[in-house]
Amino acid sequence: MNLGENLRQVRLEKKLTQEDVSKVMFVTRQTISRWEQNKTMPNVYVLEELSRLYEVPIDRFYDSTREMSDTNKEEKVMKNINYYALFGSLFFNIFLFSGVAITVATLLLSYWLIVLTFIASPFILLFVNVTGMQAFDWVNTLFALIVFPIGLINIRIAKKFTGYIIEMFIKYCKFNMKSVFNTSI
Repeated sequence: MNLGENLRQVRLEKKLTQEDVSKVMFVTRQTISRWEQNKTMPNVYVLEELSRLYEVPIDRFYDSTREMSDTNKEEKVMKNINYYALFGSLFFNIFLFSGVAITVATLLLSYWLIVLTFIASPFILLFVNVTGMQAFDWVNTLFALIVFPIGLINIRIAKKFTGYIIEMFIKYCKFNMKSVFNTSI
């Protein structure tokens, strides 16, 4: 059995689809398909991630020492650094991406603060009314009861948006790593 067949067999044993694996590995479903059809070969680092995902030793993917020696060649190539890509990546990340990242992080934090304030508003109003800090007012109570469900609805949106931003950041970091390290043989 070759590497692609081994990858497919282990994936099916774990009852995962190509789509499931592609989401975890941050690649397309077609990439997983090409690996399993032996049209392309995943690099050593990808195989390590796959072995962790499938909870099997990395040796399970290999059936001959020839494939292991090919992988060792690829591992040596991965140690070569593309200094132009490194410089470009550092320059871009420091001067451009950092501004965008700070802006997105600030907006995300503000959104979470608004959502949590909406959810906490009836409890805060109850506290200030009970302690006598503020006299009871129907308008404030009505407003607090209106924004509470809005906050509950928006918390799901905030979670999804935060997850999406984190996923995009991880993909961006992986893209930078791939561009800095030479992956061609």
